[in-house]
Amino acid sequence: MAQNFVFQSLRGAARRRAREACAARPESAPSDAPLDPDLRRRVLEAVRALEEPNRSAVHLRFFEDLPPTAIAHRLGTRPETVRTRIKRGLAQVQSRLRARS
Repeated sequence: MAQNFVFQSLRGAARRRAREACAARPESAPSDAPLDPDLRRRVLEAVRALEEPNRSAVHLRFFEDLPPTAIAHRLGTRPETVRTRIKRGLAQVQSRLRARS
């Protein structure tokens, strides 16, 4: 009986590892390549062109690397509001960059 328990346990662990390996997304590592100076300038211009409060949320998130909860605390608002501002700001930055390309 103990032997069956061990085999079932090992078989279950092997199946779990196989399922997790199939379902796992590849991890993306940050690129070591430097950002093209022209692209960097255009991104900064697009972020600076954002209207408040989206500009502050995007700046704090991506240039100061703060999580949405810390940004919400700093701005005196809710984390969900910060996430919405970041999402809207990024959409505006993308549309500006596409329009200029």
